[in-house]
Amino acid sequence: MTPFIELQKKKELEFNPYITKQSYLATIIHEFGHLYWNRHKLWWYSDKKDNINFLKTAKKLYEGKKVKKNIYFPMDYGVGELYAFCAEYAASEIIWKNHKHNLDLFIKKRLEALIKGEQAKDLDREDSVLASNRYPHDFAFVFGKLIISNFPKTWPRILVMR
Repeated sequence: MTPFIELQKKKELEFNPYITKQSYLATIIHEFGHLYWNRHKLWWYSDKKDNINFLKTAKKLYEGKKVKKNIYFPMDYGVGELYAFCAEYAASEIIWKNHKHNLDLFIKKRLEALIKGEQAKDLDREDSVLASNRYPHDFAFVFGKLIISNFPKTWPRILVMR
């Protein structure tokens, strides 16, 4: 815990919510959220059996054969970050109220900067500040709060559904 907190303090980040024992524990939940997510929704094709089945099915279809196959697409990495954030935030609402308060302060400040940044962007030529592949934590801050606020008890099921 001490190296984690010391490293965070060295960042000299305004309103850094990760400089307490609660934040350290919340980070463990966050990282567990990544592990849990990756067991259900990988962001790459990681199952060789499934991959070969997709390839063989596509080949059969190109050969003119009729085949029905359920398909799935790997989830964007940002959605995995979203799940991990929601795990941390939901746990903090219940267990670590001080960390949640600090996180809210930090995110409110971050959102002020994101709003200014988005207003200045030409979205025909550059990515939004919400681009999950470029800014996964910002994406998670925004959509995590929306999901948890609208689905406080069912957000894990909603995000993990295939």
